[in-house]
Amino acid sequence: MQPGQSGLLTKDMRKLISLLTLATLFTGCQYDPYADKYTVVEPTDKDVTGIYEFDFQTVDYSVDNKQIEKSRPRIRINSDNTYMIERLPYFKEVGSLTYKFDKQVSISGTWKIEEVGTVDFGDGKLKKHWGLVLESAPDELRYAGLMGTEKPDGIIFGFGDPDSGDVMTLNKK
Repeated sequence: MQPGQSGLLTKDMRKLISLLTLATLFTGCQYDPYADKYTVVEPTDKDVTGIYEFDFQTVDYSVDNKQIEKSRPRIRINSDNTYMIERLPYFKEVGSLTYKFDKQVSISGTWKIEEVGTVDFGDGKLKKHWGLVLESAPDELRYAGLMGTEKPDGIIFGFGDPDSGDVMTLNKK
């Protein structure tokens, strides 16, 4: 062992490893750009019933949002715990965390309110993100996160890594 070395790693090597570890942590821990809009108070069935109309999508930039809007995609959440999806864009996974517009879908089924994730607002206390589980919907559309701080005023579908911001949203009418 040469002077100034401790074990197998030199002081400079330990500094470099520490720096690389910190850099990885800072770049790996991003922020979901929509987290502040998530519903974190458990809603009632009455709170979620209504019609939600397409707002925008950031999943596939080759698709024109204005063209999607013209077909009036929407989700109707009924008080009898049934739903109807009409002409909603369907983005299919075509690779690892990569989604492309496939078609518009119209389906129906039953729904229930459930925790669909958690949100950390930086205070270390995780809060439940409430959403709807849309039974019989394709996997990419099965978990509809709710948006709205007091009561739900929108639906958000996330695609891939939440930090990427790849979403489709609908506003309650």
